[in-house]
Amino acid sequence: MKKIFLSLILLTCVSFTIKAQDDGFVSKTWSSKEVPKKISMCWHEGLPYASASLENGGLVAEFVRTVMLEAGFTAKILFIPWSRCREGVRKKQYDMLFAMWNNVDQHVRDFDFLEATNNESVALFTLKSSKIKTSDIKKMGKVSLGAHIHGGYDESILKNKSVDMVFVRNDRQKINMLLAKRIDLFISEPQRVEVILKTFSEERKSNIIQLEPLLRKELSSPAILKTNPHKKEIMKRYSAAYNKLCKSGKLKEIIQKHGFAFKPLACK
Repeated sequence: MKKIFLSLILLTCVSFTIKAQDDGFVSKTWSSKEVPKKISMCWHEGLPYASASLENGGLVAEFVRTVMLEAGFTAKILFIPWSRCREGVRKKQYDMLFAMWNNVDQHVRDFDFLEATNNESVALFTLKSSKIKTSDIKKMGKVSLGAHIHGGYDESILKNKSVDMVFVRNDRQKINMLLAKRIDLFISEPQRVEVILKTFSEERKSNIIQLEPLLRKELSSPAILKTNPHKKEIMKRYSAAYNKLCKSGKLKEIIQKHGFAFKPLACK
């Protein structure tokens, strides 16, 4: 049975962050006949890749903002809860997501993807005391799995009758539910989990383990609705700007500035 775990969260306006748009608000790419110069782009707080607390919003925010600027756009970077961001773009309240896994069944149906910014892993986590010792869901039997509302998950997991999906707003909620034994395991990105666990006591965080092997690797890219009227022009200009900045070394410079060692992923 599908569940949605709801909790009260504090929504405040800080640097890079805004409150939800009114239901009747329509973003510029949907309301303008010409391609707008200002583009609203959202994602959630996703340390270590992006956060309002990081310099220039972190790797992903600065990377995408720089490419957009080279393409002739001013990107308004917004950090808001994941579900509100994704659904806000679908409702035309925001123009684009500045990051989204681009090989996920639910995402591919609605969105097209620009050149990849970074690569992320997808893994399962459980308690050290759990009888679950493998990430192969087919071998687990009946389990409850914590996941993001409107997250990017394979149909093989979502439609698996032995998996009881428990949808929550963020990774911290997943961790707390696992520690409270309200779920058997959760799905997330290992580096994000590592950052959050640093805020827990040694005793509590040592109770959580990552199951092997990884479920998969995911490319993360800016995303735009397939039906956006200015999609082709925005994608064309972004692609040209991306390749220009690749050749100049600017994208590599941004990656290294934020403490990462990989090379730009889509240079031509």
